[in-house]
Amino acid sequence: MLDKQHIIAETTRMFIQQGVRAIRMDDIASHMGISKRTLYELFGDKENLIGQCLAYHFESIDQLMKQRTMKARNVIEEFIYLLDDWDSIMDGNMKLMEGIKKFYPRIYEEATQDKEKGEYRLNMFKNKIRDGIRDGIRDGFFLPDINVELAIMIFTDSVYGLITRPERYSQSNITPSEAFKYIVTYFFRGISTQKGIRLLDEYTLGKR
Repeated sequence: MLDKQHIIAETTRMFIQQGVRAIRMDDIASHMGISKRTLYELFGDKENLIGQCLAYHFESIDQLMKQRTMKARNVIEEFIYLLDDWDSIMDGNMKLMEGIKKFYPRIYEEATQDKEKGEYRLNMFKNKIRDGIRDGIRDGFFLPDINVELAIMIFTDSVYGLITRPERYSQSNITPSEAFKYIVTYFFRGISTQKGIRLLDEYTLGKR
């Protein structure tokens, strides 16, 4: 029998590509080469499977961001790497989140308002940003007198809100992907020294 995590991964991909409403349990079972009975035995019902797919989706974003930044030579390069795959990340995120919110609002609310899971993920993200800002100050890329905790709050509120509730930007005439790039670019320019700004310009202008 197929690994349960593999089923979740493949189903998440199907939901993103075709929509959560369009994909039935029969479709998933057929695609995975298993019986529908086995699928129900593993996940109970479609709503439970959707909830696990959404959790997997968020975890996949975290893992991709970690992998993309591991090879960075400095903190500015690390955050610039976050921009590289963001179009595909946000496109998939929008398709999945919008479908779940529209057709499975209970799951959407549970996923976005689960305080325990939300706080854990948010704290992990904050710690990552905190370490990055401190490294940037140490290396002379960021201003030494910035309020680190305030900077973290501003950045994480913007980015984390964009990931979990992308529809917030639907009336701003800007896509979530464009919004993310705007947030990252101008946030880091705002806290950078001249040394940091020069490095940012080298990356964003494609000189490196």
